[in-house]
Amino acid sequence: MIIPLYMFVLLALYSTIDMMRLQGEFQMRLTQIGKEIALYSAANDLLEEDTGEEDISVAENVLGVMYAQTAFQNSFSEEYLERMGVRNGSRGISFLRSGFFAEEDIVDLVITYEMEPLCNFGGWSEFLLVNRCRMKAWTGYECGETPDNSERMVYVTETGSVYHLSRSCTYLSLSIVAVNYEDLENYANADGSSYRFCALCDYEPGDTVFITSFGDCYHASLTCSGLRRTISVIPISQVGERGACSRCGR
Repeated sequence: MIIPLYMFVLLALYSTIDMMRLQGEFQMRLTQIGKEIALYSAANDLLEEDTGEEDISVAENVLGVMYAQTAFQNSFSEEYLERMGVRNGSRGISFLRSGFFAEEDIVDLVITYEMEPLCNFGGWSEFLLVNRCRMKAWTGYECGETPDNSERMVYVTETGSVYHLSRSCTYLSLSIVAVNYEDLENYANADGSSYRFCALCDYEPGDTVFITSFGDCYHASLTCSGLRRTISVIPISQVGERGACSRCGR
């Protein structure tokens, strides 16, 4: 009697930890997609100025949901979702509760999905989980005339060795892709280099790892700090030893 109960507790604990880990990975990717949509909203403002049409909320919501859902699904393989117990895989992850720019330029990403634990929790064979990300769209602000002698502002990262003239530079935008660990040797980054294991990851990789187009490491989890990018805006006179980005600094 003691051994079966002990095994049940272990399975329940393992299943709970797996669900919490997956929720963390989902939240990290949802936040990244929310930032991308918040950035792209600047283009929407330009469209309104050019066309004079301000009531395009239906199109915004449709395109926003399509972009968010596609970007999210491309980040997780069907095999990984099935192994983690997500019911119906990527098809079971719904964005229908999401909304875009309806409330003071707020990007509101909401996903709902069901997970099937490894063991039955007192009659509960599945759990309904929700992840949400809310952030202000990057719509800018109105300002007065800029003095002729104003200094140019540039973009830098915490650990980067170069500065960027454009916020939309591809080196600043992390494009994260989930790949099978066994197929990793078939992938190369934009420079043609192979990927090495990230020294910042907390645990060994599983069946699925995560890579970026311009990075040189593969990551065991989306929550790895190596996949986080903090961007600051500073005057060009404060770049120090940093050189200009080879892509946007020409």
